[in-house]
Formats: sequence, C-alpha cells, structure tokens
Amino acid sequence: MPELLTYYPSWLGFTTAAVLGMIIGSFLTVVIYRLPKILRHRWQREMLCSDSDLAHNKDKKTLSLMYPPSHCPNCTRAILWRHKIPVMSFILLKRHCAYCSEPIEWRYLQVELVTVCAWLAVFYLYGISYLAMAGVLLVSSLIALAYIDQREGLLPDEITLPLLWIGLLLNSFELIVPAQDAVIGAVAGYLSFYLLNRLFKQVRKRHGLGLGDMKLVAALGAWLGWQALPNLVLIASLLGLCVAIVLHFRRPVTLSDAIPFGPYLSFAGILSFLFYQQLVNTVLFL
Repeated sequence: MPELLTYYPSWLGFTTAAVLGMIIGSFLTVVIYRLPKILRHRWQREMLCSDSDLAHNKDKKTLSLMYPPSHCPNCTRAILWRHKIPVMSFILLKRHCAYCSEPIEWRYLQVELVTVCAWLAVFYLYGISYLAMAGVLLVSSLIALAYIDQREGLLPDEITLPLLWIGLLLNSFELIVPAQDAVIGAVAGYLSFYLLNRLFKQVRKRHGLGLGDMKLVAALGAWLGWQALPNLVLIASLLGLCVAIVLHFRRPVTLSDAIPFGPYLSFAGILSFLFYQQLVNTVLFL
C-alpha cells in the first residue's frame, strides 16, 4: 500500500467520524432490510408481467430505499424523526416501537455500532486521506453485504459489481495497489472460486459456492490486489469453520447445510483492508 500524506484527526475529527458512521449505519439498516425485497419484487414483475404491463406500471410507486417512508413493520405507523436517531433512539425507546411496543430487532443496533467502529478504525489507521474516504466506502459496503447474505443468502450485484469497478478505478491511480495487481486480483479471485465450485459440484453434485461469492472475492481482489487473497480466503474459511463448530453444538450441522460464506469474506475483507501491510507481510497461507 503506497505511503500517503495524511492528517490524523483530533477528538473533534473522531467525533465527526463517529456521527457520520452512525448515520451511514442507520442507512445501511434500510439497505439490508429493503434491497432484497426490492430485488424480489423486480424479479417477480419481470417473470409475471408482459412488456405492456411493465410499461403501464412504470409510473406507479414501487418499493425503494426511499419509499415508503420508514415505518414499524408491525403496526405500519410512520417513524418520527426523533425515533430515527442512530443508537440513541434504540436505547431511549428501550428496544420497543413507540406506538405498538413491538420489540425492535437487535440487528439495527448491531449494524450501527459495527459501522461506527469500522469508520473509527479506518480514520485512526489512515487519518483524513483519500485512502480513508475509499476505506469507509469499502467497509460500509462489506457490512451491508455481510448482513444481507446472513439474512437472505444473497449477495446483490447492485453492491458487488459497483464495488468491483470502483476498486479497479481507484487502483488505476494506485491508491492501494498497482493497477496490474488489482486486475490480476479480480481475475484470480473470480476464477479460483469458480474452479473450486466446479470441483465441488463434480464431487458433491451440487454447488458449493454461489455466483455472489465469486463476484465478492473478485471485488476484494480488485481493491486489495492478488497478494491479499490467500490470507483473506484463509481468514474467511477459519471464521466460517469456527462458526460451523459453534452451530454444531447448538444443533446438528451436516455437509448438506447451506452456510452463507459472504459474511466471513466480508469480515476478512475489512480486516485485510485495515491491516493490509501486516497481513501481506505475514505468511498465513501455508
């Protein structure tokens, strides 16, 4: 990773980063909840509607990240602005809807706190720099992908593909790694998972990895270069193995059970970005 002239923020800078992290974390909760629903509605319309039906329904408002306004999924009452303050509203409302007292999922608080911690870590390590600005985009996208895949078993192209192209674009200016390393990383990441999936299908007669996993590891290769991929995949695999062992003690887990790999790839990607030089210089892949 190239050396960059950076300005390391004071307590005011870290406070600003924490506030922005909470705001982005609150937005990510909307993305995590709504994006899979938006995609499923779109797929259903495309399968069931003719071209004339799609043209007729173009002007009708459909589910989006902005519409309808935030509301309680139980009582459908609109959520007031004072009930949308990240972290604070969750605590003050004591994890219950202000109208119907339905419990609020812990996921909302988790996403906001994880995003805040990730933003603070990026600015602590890289200061106020172009690299930090790119870093908060990367970690925020990976947090969204991790939670979506955990909930829905889905890694949307709407996030993975832009992440891939942005990584290649940024590294065309050698922001993190040389452009050649980024291109090789993207190709090697996708092909390695594609070939691994083909091998698994030959042996087990079913897919072991989804296309979303291949696109995600390609995006991480585009951001971090091919040198980071062996350690990144190893970290993700070890995390997945640890979680599978824990789940096995809670309930029987067999080889036929589908365990999403996206959350572990995403977490390994965040670690690899934050501690890039240490991981690249450490031979973890034996």
